[in-house]
Amino acid sequence: MLIAAVVVLFVLLFAVRTCFFSGSSKEPATTDSTAVATDTIQDSNAIFVQALQANNFGNDGAQVAYAIRVPSTDSSSPERIVGFTYQSGQGSKTFYKIYDLTKDGSDWKIELAKTAYLNGQNITFDAKQMQADPTTLPQTTNIGGKRYVYFAYMAVGGGSTGHVSLNLYNVDTKDVVTMNFDGEYQTNPDGSQAIVCNPQKATSEEQTFLNSQATSIGIIHIKTDEELQAEQDAKQQAEDEAKQQEQESPANAAGKWQNDNGEAVERLHSGEEVTLRSSLYDKDQPLFRSTDLKKKLTNGAYVVFLTNGGVVYAFNKSEGKNFVVYAGQPKATAIGFESSDKNIINVRTSGGVFTYNLYTNLAKKK
Repeated sequence: MLIAAVVVLFVLLFAVRTCFFSGSSKEPATTDSTAVATDTIQDSNAIFVQALQANNFGNDGAQVAYAIRVPSTDSSSPERIVGFTYQSGQGSKTFYKIYDLTKDGSDWKIELAKTAYLNGQNITFDAKQMQADPTTLPQTTNIGGKRYVYFAYMAVGGGSTGHVSLNLYNVDTKDVVTMNFDGEYQTNPDGSQAIVCNPQKATSEEQTFLNSQATSIGIIHIKTDEELQAEQDAKQQAEDEAKQQEQESPANAAGKWQNDNGEAVERLHSGEEVTLRSSLYDKDQPLFRSTDLKKKLTNGAYVVFLTNGGVVYAFNKSEGKNFVVYAGQPKATAIGFESSDKNIINVRTSGGVFTYNLYTNLAKKK
């Protein structure tokens, strides 16, 4: 008798592992509830496999992920088994299915409760591949008086991004609450892989539960506050550098001059002597179009230009560099050398005239 029982156990476990099913090619109706004899071992996986075979649910090419028993809470909520099958990497036919088995006296009735299509992803329900504790996945839980089965799967592939989906299946309503963790793969110091994800915000008890489970899945690395801050700092630095580079572009020479000298120009027009900041640009990078030229002056060391827009530029012959002399308000209306040998020019504006030393950058109102 003992030997016969061992043989039966081995055959059933082998059926669970191989997950091959027989049956016709016709898809069964989702409401099929043919009674299935209770397995004497009361093993959830074995009962699930036997129910799939007996009710011709195994013709879709899917394999069993796992099954879990859901205890009864009262007479209106009978004992259940929830089972999962999935098909991976088969184009539009990639999916997972949730089956609901209900205890009916000494029998089990099976029903296809939900089918989810996953757009051809390669998926796995294997806890080991997700670096998860197999004792926590799957599991039954009660949240707010509602019975749930927690399950998870991972989308895998050859790309640099990864996806882990954590889910709660409501045993009584057949609804699923989902929280997805997506990110780039990284290699940890120990050589293991992780999907680096942003923290998820929970807005319900169910999502709070799923968030807590995410920490037990080793393939998921949720960014810490320090990592998020470092990421933000790097982003800000990149933006600052891009802005600085843009400002230092010859095309933005006048704008950069205004930014650098705004306060000094105010003091200049109030009568103070000030030093104006000038940025040098390579001679091969023109600061303005030739059609914008209004006047041109030259001496031994510099060439000075006034544009129609009221900006004064200069070219340093010895250094081969262009720079902005004046781009403030009010705009320049005329220029002229006051002391050519000392490289001093007059810049006339509607607010008065000031002198500018092209060599020292000193400016003062006349």
